[in-house]
Order: sequence, then C-alpha cells, then structure tokens
Amino acid sequence: MATFNRTHYKIADLLRLFAIDELVLQPKFQRRLAWEEVARAYLIDTVVRGLPMPKIYLRGVVASPTQFQYEVVDGQQRLTAIVDFYNGTLRLDPRHHPQFGGLTFVELPEPVQAAFLSYEISAEVMEDASDPEVWAMFERLNDYTLVLNRQEKLNARWFGWFKQTAYNLAAEGPSLEAWENMGIFSSRQIARMREVELTSDIIVAVVRGISDISMIANVYKDYDDEFQNREAVERVFRNALRSIQDQIGPIVRATRFRRIAWFYSLMVSTCDVLEGIPAGMGPGILQTGESVCSRMQDLHEVLKAPEPPEGLAELHATLSRATSHVRERRIRHEHFYNLLTLPDGDWDHRWQELGGAEIMLDADVRERITREYRTRPNDTGSTELQVAILTERIRQVTDHLRTHKKDFHSRRGLVSMVSKRRRLLKYLSNEDVNRYQTLISRLGLRR
Repeated sequence: MATFNRTHYKIADLLRLFAIDELVLQPKFQRRLAWEEVARAYLIDTVVRGLPMPKIYLRGVVASPTQFQYEVVDGQQRLTAIVDFYNGTLRLDPRHHPQFGGLTFVELPEPVQAAFLSYEISAEVMEDASDPEVWAMFERLNDYTLVLNRQEKLNARWFGWFKQTAYNLAAEGPSLEAWENMGIFSSRQIARMREVELTSDIIVAVVRGISDISMIANVYKDYDDEFQNREAVERVFRNALRSIQDQIGPIVRATRFRRIAWFYSLMVSTCDVLEGIPAGMGPGILQTGESVCSRMQDLHEVLKAPEPPEGLAELHATLSRATSHVRERRIRHEHFYNLLTLPDGDWDHRWQELGGAEIMLDADVRERITREYRTRPNDTGSTELQVAILTERIRQVTDHLRTHKKDFHSRRGLVSMVSKRRRLLKYLSNEDVNRYQTLISRLGLRR
C-alpha cells in the first residue's frame, strides 16, 4: 500500500538528483513536452521573483539493486524548464522581467543565482505506490479541482505583454486598495481572477473601443508579442481608477455602481472623458465629485424601482440582463458619460426628460418619509416605502399643475406615477391585505 511523505526540495537538490539520473523527468505517467517557450520563461520568472509555485508529485522507485529513483508524476513541465534554464537553453523573457530579460542562469548576478538555487519547491513523495494507486490518487485530486473560468483559461494560455499589463494593473497596490475600499470584489472573486478579467475588459475598451466581453481572448492573442502604447494605456487606467476612488468612491460602495456591469461602464466612461477611447464620446470635462455623487445617488434610487420611468427603462434593462453585450454596454456608456460630464443645468434638463425626476424628492422630505414608512432598519425599497414616496411626489406634481396647466411633460409624469402606485397597491393587497389596509389608511387613500 502506498505511503505519502510531504517534503521540500531546493532547486539545487533537484538539479543534483537529475545529474546523477536519480530524478526521471519523463516516466510513463507523463505526456510529451507541451509548454510553449514563453510559458516556460514565465515559470522561471516566478522562481527568480521568489513567488510560490504549485507542489510537485514524485514516486520513489527502486530502479536497480544499487539505485533509487524519483519519477515525476506531476510537475514535468516545471522541472524541465528549471533544468533547461540552468543549462543555458532557456532565457528569461523581457516581457516578464525587464531587468533580467534575455539572460540565462549563468548570466544572472551571483546573489540572484544563489537565491534561485535555494528556492524551495513543495513535494508529495509516494513510496511503494503501484500504477493503479497513482492514477486513483489523481482521479481523487481532480474531483476537487474547480473548473477553470474564462479568465483562468486565458491565464493558462497567454504569457505576453497584454497579460502582464492586465495582471500588473489589477494587482498593484492602488488597485487592490480600490477594489477593497469600493467593495468591487470579494476575496473569493479575487482568488478566481475576477479583478483581472475586469481590468482586461476595461483595457480592451481603451485600445479597441467598447465591445463584447468575448473580445478579451482576441486581444490577449493580438497583443501577446507586442503591445504598442502600453504605457499610455496604463496611465489612463490608473488615472481613471484614482479619479473614481478619490472623487466618488464612497457613493460607489454604497450603491449599485459597485456591481461589475455598472463599474465597468463607469470606468470606461471615465477613461473616455479623460483621454477618449476609439469610437467614444470623449475626451471631455469631468464635473465636480459632489455633482456626480448626487446624480449617481439619484440614478441608483430610481433604478431600484421594479418599474423605472419610461425614459430610463432601456438603461434599467441593460443593467439587469445581457450586461456584457456590446449594445447594452454602449447604451450604458452614453448615460454614464453624460452623468460624468454634463453641467448641472444640462443634466437637470436631461434628467427631467428621462423621467428621473418623477419620483425624486428633496433629501429632507425623503428622509422623513423613509423614517415614517420603512418596514425595517435598512429599508430602501419596500412596497410601503415606494408607495409613500410616490404619493408625496404625486401630491407635489398635482400642486405644480394647478398653476402650470400646460406643463404636459409633468402631466404625463403624473399619469405614469399614478399608474405605478396602483400596480404596487394591487401587488400589496394580493400579498398581504392587512399591510395594504394599514398603508392606505395611513396615507389617506381610497380603496
């Protein structure tokens, strides 16, 4: 019966075993070499930087009465790359390591060579393991392996300039701080590379214009060997993310703008405002953080409603389904670009045209109604609260129309709000007649 021993090997120890034929890199378990040169160089860069790599699996066997060998069951590609780099047939890639790119092991500074040889690799060594036991173990390991998502597959396939740019931008200190402070990603999402996918998606918009999320794979390929204007792309990404975090970060965290679809369009729109994107609307002038925050809060509140105003129904749909398709992204881009750039007077007019003002109230009035009609401490959208807000807005518009009888836009808005309130009350009466009766009594409405 097989036994297992967990241990660590320094690279120097593995090289010594290989030199005396006690480390077999390609036993019957292993397939032929499959890694491309750039992937092998990326592995060496990982070691040179002192970053961790997955453990290797070895099987100890008695090769002859006088020789004991270790067969590589899993880790052939990694160990072969290490041996080739040490022997001078593999070089570091400048895309991965600008300082040491193009060098072999013997060309590295001596301290770097020493660190390379001292690098420890975790290993699982199987003793007295038969072939069936080896395969059974790997079947069990695979049962617990997560299926690779789209970004993880790109990570496994490409190692060039675009990948390095996306990964560096997504994982650098200011970006990690932004993801956390604005609540964009959970730790689990970061573990599955969701922040890298979003960063890649945003970069695609900067270099190619707004497109479907499926375009990411094409751009990884097209910009693998060469990525012109890479530094300019990095600059606009960093500036946009910094602007959002510094000017409107708290409102992003507190609203739906922290959702991936919303935040993607917010970032791309900010990039467009700052420097323009292909087939975009920019560049332009960002309005003050205070103005933008107020607009974002209004949009968040209006789009929470089950049935938003007619003028915002299309935007609501693009944020609710098929959020990564190019048509929906372009619709969101126009709305968000205007939100970021229109002067206050122009935005107020635009907001009125879209119907957003139909259910908006002054902050103090909304706060009073929320305190009075909320059904739970953090209530922001219960049926009771929506009906109460609509009732107050209906009262205000009715008073307005008494002296502005030809304001047909407000009249249409009033009809829409009354219809919406009727649907909400019908829903509530079907769900809970006691809540319905209590609400209409408090509001002074007729049944």
